[in-house]
Amino acid sequence: MYGSAGRRRIASVALITVGAAAGALCQVHPGLAVLVAAVVVPVVTGHASRTDAWP
Repeated sequence: MYGSAGRRRIASVALITVGAAAGALCQVHPGLAVLVAAVVVPVVTGHASRTDAWP
């Protein structure tokens, strides 16, 4: 249904949304926000290393 670029775009938007939710968690509980950020950063790094954004 979606091409490779479409899947990357959807994954990027999802990861940005999770990052924004982690930022909102700072208002609720700082420890939980740190935990979510500790999971999001490696996922984003791995996602970025698999894309062909830079030729």
